[in-house]
Amino acid sequence: MLVNMRFWLMILLLGLCGCHSPNPHLPVFWTRTAVDPLLLADDASHPTLHLFIIYSSNLCSHTVLRISDPSLGTVFWDPAGGYGKPDYPVVARRVRDLVVNPVPSLADYIHFRNYLPTASMEIFEFLLDPVVAREMIEALRGEDTSSPWNTRTQAFQCSSNISSFLATHGGERFRMKSFFFPHDLAAQLYEIGPDRLYLLNQTGFYLYLPPPNKSLNQMARTQDLP
Repeated sequence: MLVNMRFWLMILLLGLCGCHSPNPHLPVFWTRTAVDPLLLADDASHPTLHLFIIYSSNLCSHTVLRISDPSLGTVFWDPAGGYGKPDYPVVARRVRDLVVNPVPSLADYIHFRNYLPTASMEIFEFLLDPVVAREMIEALRGEDTSSPWNTRTQAFQCSSNISSFLATHGGERFRMKSFFFPHDLAAQLYEIGPDRLYLLNQTGFYLYLPPPNKSLNQMARTQDLP
């Protein structure tokens, strides 16, 4: 009974407060280039963090985390998500909301969004310090027995769990509070300053690059897409 009440209270909260519209916030000064998502590849020389913020037609709907490391491999965390579940035509093994076999590539997950209501999607890319990347990967895999992270996530808690994880294991760069709404997490990620950003929307797939020699405040100024 208590679980059902919490579920409907969350639904009511989403209805009353609402997420941001399906148009993500984008920095004013960044340059945009159309790219082919099928050609995306992991950096073979540096650990990389990707954070996916997904928007349906009326609200922000999901958050996903992916870390790739040249020596440690890739971790894909889809908290309370659907990748690999029987409801969708993608076969993959999930363990505590980690997708472990096979681990999706960037192109795999972008393609998967065709099976779900997806009006747009931001993919924030951050280059990671190798020490921080190791700590994050070991915590997610449960290899760090002193501080393993509970990756199994309840519905509507994807953004909260990921932002709490970043604050705990992401080093100084990701010191932040927990964000319930994915678009609030996205706003914080813009403030932090990603190394690059990918955007999927109804018109195509784009790479956004921050300008050189711009202050953080200039980089973080945002506008809504038309």
